[in-house]
Amino acid sequence: MRLASLLLFLAAAPSASAACGQGAPLVVLGWTAAAKGEATTQYSLEISSSLKKPARMVSGYVTFRDALGKDMGAFEIPRDDAVPANSKFALDIDVGSLVVPRILTINKADVVVEACVEGVVYEDGTKEEFK
Repeated sequence: MRLASLLLFLAAAPSASAACGQGAPLVVLGWTAAAKGEATTQYSLEISSSLKKPARMVSGYVTFRDALGKDMGAFEIPRDDAVPANSKFALDIDVGSLVVPRILTINKADVVVEACVEGVVYEDGTKEEFK
């Protein structure tokens, strides 16, 4: 599955009511970033979904921190893109308005990337919130 969206890079401010990291229903397995012009960075993520059912809407974001804990930014997961249940999928996001030069040059081993999920709407219309 390939998803794409033009989003703004956000300040990395974690939500008080979201499931993040290894216990979250979406986990980032791998990532790359590449400049796509002066004002856009393309992020390609490999995501693992542990959702019980396919979702048609997700409220969540992806955060980046360096190995010493400094926030490097975050962006929203495309809200209205389908997310599969219990499988891996690709997420390609064009983040506009800012190219973060450090994300393009840092050693990837020195970056902690987490998906945080606040809630989902499943294909059957049921909702689930995560904390």
